[in-house]
Amino acid sequence: RADRPVWSDLSGGLDSSSIVFVADQILKAGEAEAPRLDTASYVDYSSPTFSDGEYIAHVERERGIAGVHLDISDYSMNFPSPGERFLAFPSTSLCTPGLHERLCEEMRIGGARVLLSGLGGDQVLWNLFDIAPILADLLATGKYRTFFREIKNWSQILRKPFVHVLWKDGVLPSLPRTIRAKNLPKQIVAPWFRPEFVEQMHLRERSLLPPDPFGFKLPSSRMQSSMLLFIISSISGGQPLQNTPIEITYPFLHRPLVEFLMAIPFDQKLRGAETRSIQRRALHDIVPNEILRRKSKGGIAETICRSLVQERSRVERLFENSSLSNRGYVDMESLRPALKQAFQGARNYLGLLVTTISLEIWLQSVESCGTSLHAPHKNISKNVSLDLPMYEPAPLSAI
Repeated sequence: RADRPVWSDLSGGLDSSSIVFVADQILKAGEAEAPRLDTASYVDYSSPTFSDGEYIAHVERERGIAGVHLDISDYSMNFPSPGERFLAFPSTSLCTPGLHERLCEEMRIGGARVLLSGLGGDQVLWNLFDIAPILADLLATGKYRTFFREIKNWSQILRKPFVHVLWKDGVLPSLPRTIRAKNLPKQIVAPWFRPEFVEQMHLRERSLLPPDPFGFKLPSSRMQSSMLLFIISSISGGQPLQNTPIEITYPFLHRPLVEFLMAIPFDQKLRGAETRSIQRRALHDIVPNEILRRKSKGGIAETICRSLVQERSRVERLFENSSLSNRGYVDMESLRPALKQAFQGARNYLGLLVTTISLEIWLQSVESCGTSLHAPHKNISKNVSLDLPMYEPAPLSAI
């Protein structure tokens, strides 16, 4: 319901494209009050690894409507000075204010106030090629013969040893969080965080998805609910347009849809080697096959590396008197080499570097406003809880 145009993110991926084509159907049937749907896409045609462009173009050709293209090549890391204003949440969107300001301006010119987002689709429709929920369900329900047969089949499909699949996908997901955390890759936590900070804040455990609070019996349901809680937490923690006249809505997180998708058998989402199986089948006559069969996701690592190089002097100044270091959270002797490698184009720990930069901006903003975090100099306070998202950067449409 809207008395003006509604806009939607469009990355050319399955989620954003599904929203756009379903919305077009609703508009065509006269079942919506909004006059039309426009799209906004983040593009970087100067990057050889930018793969979303062809899919965005395909959606626009199918619709017969060209969307607004926001060039991220010059805007992706133009972060503000921490002392400019109080920043309430250490989101990675702090690194990209120019993009969000430009989107707001384009929507203002277009007379729009509502933006549809595809966030949540990955979580409720299972975008991972992860067989752990299937195997864990078989183990939990005592179907041991089928359990071992499936492990044998998947070890052949994945070309991995039987024992590897048995442990990683069959047994480990059902074990306590402390054991699973110890088996996470080392790079899940940035190596520049001080060991005592990592241990006291339980950062490895926090790198896991949140625990299921609903009491689901099947492991697959517990895993899905954890993914759902993760995206809800990410959204509720703060979005880049929250202090603007723009309202962001999330069709995939519509409660009746979530309840339905949580209730259906898990094997309707992951059938064989096909992720998002139910989504692909349900929309086969709505979304073009070129989009529906897409398996990849667009990457922005090259864009971020280039932006870090452009912003090198500002990044270095940001850490000259680092609040993270002063509070004992980060070891600058380990962080500086990682930044230097990123300035040279290395993508190791790129997502964790962006997270660290965002956290530094936020913490300096808090301190510049005179807000006390009750953390003594060079000491980790038990009163401070920094729930850091240790994940690779999301697509810019989600940041």
